[in-house]
Amino acid sequence: MRPIFLYAAAALGSATIASAPAGAQIGRFPIFSGLGTRTGRCRFSETTPALREQGVQRVVLLVLEGEPSRGVGVGIDTRGDVTMVNTSYSVQAGAHRREGETMMASYSRDGVLKTGARNYGTTGSPALMSEDRRGPLTATDAAAARTLARAVLARCGRG
Repeated sequence: MRPIFLYAAAALGSATIASAPAGAQIGRFPIFSGLGTRTGRCRFSETTPALREQGVQRVVLLVLEGEPSRGVGVGIDTRGDVTMVNTSYSVQAGAHRREGETMMASYSRDGVLKTGARNYGTTGSPALMSEDRRGPLTATDAAAARTLARAVLARCGRG
């Protein structure tokens, strides 16, 4: 899995905060860990009309170079506040296989989680052995995602 961010996911329904993530593989990867000193590229883009209606005016994307593959997308409103976070983290898991986690969270103007999920998946061959798991964010995950988003904005700026 290479960093892929589905910004339209912010248009999903209300949030579920669980006490523990579902799926045996979810939580194996440090998707909320600090950014460290790895080099990376910051990109800035405008959003779609549908996302602007939900308060996401700009997207700041940080893609770190090297292994493990890691990227973080942060949606911000007109005030520069975090409204959405997407992150992906994956590692090589064999000659033709990758495994990793992604996370998406959407926040209201006052910082309350509206919707979010964590996903674990594998890619590669044989496709029969690939697996996918999905689980809700915990309250701890939601707070850690906002902390990670602030670290991305500190490193990249708000464009």
